[in-house]
Amino acid sequence: MSTSVLSSPHIPPVTTSCESSGITHHFIISGHEGYITVVLGGDGKPIEIFITMSKIGSMLTGMMTAYAGAVSIALRYGAPLKEICAAGYLMRFEPDGFTGDEDIPQAFSIIDYLCRWLKLRFVDDQPALNFPAAILGKR
Repeated sequence: MSTSVLSSPHIPPVTTSCESSGITHHFIISGHEGYITVVLGGDGKPIEIFITMSKIGSMLTGMMTAYAGAVSIALRYGAPLKEICAAGYLMRFEPDGFTGDEDIPQAFSIIDYLCRWLKLRFVDDQPALNFPAAILGKR
């Protein structure tokens, strides 16, 4: 099987096979719908993420695309996913609220939700933290 090298002058190369495995997860937070796609390396660990929001062209879509790019670069440089998740944990901005996900029923923001989901899925088997509605403190 041949391999290709993903690189730029400033980002360390990541060698992948011509076909990569990945996981796509659908999420909804207070009616805002999106998908996170996690590309997995040969060892089953995330090497890149993509976030697609349902509202194309919105500021939120642009910010989530930029966040996914920054996380992907951090993963290429060897940043531990656990630390990336800790940085976004409890980050608060709208949209926030109920998710419909039984593992993470409420989130403070999309980044909070994504970091908690990534940690739950790839870092450890600890249950995600669930917050009562009073803590979310709807504005």
